[in-house]
Amino acid sequence: MEGASSTENRLADSVARPVFRTWSAWWIRVLLFIAHLALLVAAASLTPSNYAFQLGEVAGSVILLSTPFLWLLLWYARQRRTVLLFCGLVLAQTGLIAFVGIQFRAEDRVVREIEAEGVQRQSTWATQMANFHLERVFEMLTPGNEFRAEELPGLLEQARSATVTDREQWDQMLAWASDAEKRLAAVNLRTAAEFRRGFESTRARNERVQALNREYSAGIEKLVTLLIDKQGRYHSTKAGPEFDRQQDADAFNQVLKGLNATKQKVDAELRSNSPK
Repeated sequence: MEGASSTENRLADSVARPVFRTWSAWWIRVLLFIAHLALLVAAASLTPSNYAFQLGEVAGSVILLSTPFLWLLLWYARQRRTVLLFCGLVLAQTGLIAFVGIQFRAEDRVVREIEAEGVQRQSTWATQMANFHLERVFEMLTPGNEFRAEELPGLLEQARSATVTDREQWDQMLAWASDAEKRLAAVNLRTAAEFRRGFESTRARNERVQALNREYSAGIEKLVTLLIDKQGRYHSTKAGPEFDRQQDADAFNQVLKGLNATKQKVDAELRSNSPK
């Protein structure tokens, strides 16, 4: 009986020792080290390049503190449970980094969409206002150009439509900004707050431009209305319209002077915000 028991113990030892040596083999640790580096790089690569600083801010301390600890744990790993612990901690670390990266990727996608929408809205706004061709009245009044009185009613309607369209576009811009803030808040509250601060920081300037645009459209409307009302009391010359009465000429010049001053203000505001 004792001989059989001794034989069984030796067999058990012969089975256990290879298992122990397998988990403690140096190549196992090397493979796990390489796998850890690969997972770490793969998880970090999920973060967009322009969010590298934010990744460091959020998960930098986790990476810097946990990585040396994991490598130290791997160096002393000699048993299966220690190796499994290392693997579990690696998955937790890289999973956290991957989760943060996916969040940043979602945020980046929303930010890019909103930026593109903002540029498109500005372009559409400018195109719609340009399509009213309010400058046509100045072309007709320029010395040497033909003055076409039959175009005046159409220009008057265009000026009124421009005022309405400009107001509608501004209301739509405000609604879009609120919607964009909500979309950003769904992925990052801090980014949504920064967007709101940025929008509010330019709001005063945008409201000034809108007010000047309305003033300009109102000036065009006033000038065209004067030309319509005074038809028959002026005639077109190479130097522009010549009024029969001085008071009509003074009224025309005053409106034209105010209109030119408003146009200069609008251009100055646009130049101040244009890229250098």
